[in-house]
Amino acid sequence: MFYKHLELTKKEAVTMIQKDYQTDIEVFDKIEAEALAMSDMIASAIVMQFFYQFICPYNFY
Repeated sequence: MFYKHLELTKKEAVTMIQKDYQTDIEVFDKIEAEALAMSDMIASAIVMQFFYQFICPYNFY
């Protein structure tokens, strides 16, 4: 996933240099989606690693 993000970032830089702005916008949208997916995955991993800190101390049953 990280290498895909780097590949897209490189492609965006190339399209900006070439002044292909329409393709640049399309690549940026893909980068944004990829970054959001990565952040969701990282957040899920943190919660799984430290699950005991995310348990609600109150029982509402």
